[in-house]
Amino acid sequence: MDDVGIDAYYPLTTHYGPTLAELEASWRRIHDTILVPFAHQVRRPIVFTEVGYQSISAASYAPADHTIVSAYDGCAQAQAYFALLDSWKNSGLLAGVYWWYWTTSLNAGGAGDTTYSPQGKPAEAVIAAFWRGTSSSTPQTLGKMLSTCQ
Repeated sequence: MDDVGIDAYYPLTTHYGPTLAELEASWRRIHDTILVPFAHQVRRPIVFTEVGYQSISAASYAPADHTIVSAYDGCAQAQAYFALLDSWKNSGLLAGVYWWYWTTSLNAGGAGDTTYSPQGKPAEAVIAAFWRGTSSSTPQTLGKMLSTCQ
């Protein structure tokens, strides 16, 4: 066994519409107090076998609850993705992420789509910036943009 797989639908807040700083603090807490100790205990890096956020204001409140219906909020989804990736960027313990819901359809996602798909939404730019490494949209630039995202 090379990696340990975890579905990462951790609630990040107790309210709708949190700030980016609140989301980052939540993911740092999960990283530092739950997942890094676990990875060290099992001596394996972690693969998130499923993680995702809807593009709604409740995205980080109850990430696994697909029955919540709300207006489109691409920023909420992008901020949750950013907080997750930013908390793991220097740990060396994240072996990969399977994003829910990435589909092969070229028409998936896009502005106005409230599903979990990050395709065609600000969250896709967040994913690209973290995995691209040398991009004009660096994680630092995205973090500044997302902290004022409306």
